[in-house]
Amino acid sequence: MRTLFFDIDGTLLVTQSAGGNALAEAMRNEFGLEHFPLEQIRFGGRTDRDLVREILEVAGIEASAVNQGRLRRSYCHSLRESLPSVTGSVLPGVKDLLGALHHLPAGAEHIVEDLTDPGVLEYLARD
Repeated sequence: MRTLFFDIDGTLLVTQSAGGNALAEAMRNEFGLEHFPLEQIRFGGRTDRDLVREILEVAGIEASAVNQGRLRRSYCHSLRESLPSVTGSVLPGVKDLLGALHHLPAGAEHIVEDLTDPGVLEYLARD
């Protein structure tokens, strides 16, 4: 089986740090951290799962499955809420690429980090 894996921010779209801001808000909402040092985290080319684990560890919070789930759900909610007001953009050719992926042969899969979140899909679909 062939799998195509895409990162989101900086690869498919530019969101003016919406993802990082949503993660910081999720840390406030879920774990009461008023300031999380996002500058300590390298975001590029990493999955959300990997980022969530590291963010919890850097914050001194156990990176248990429960805590990762809490942070991820809160992050997705914060991201969904913030995307409509983001002045970023979908990068050239992305909509055509995503449309072409629907025509891949049976057995081929594509994974786009965060595209299961309706807010990201709506952001990609907007004109």
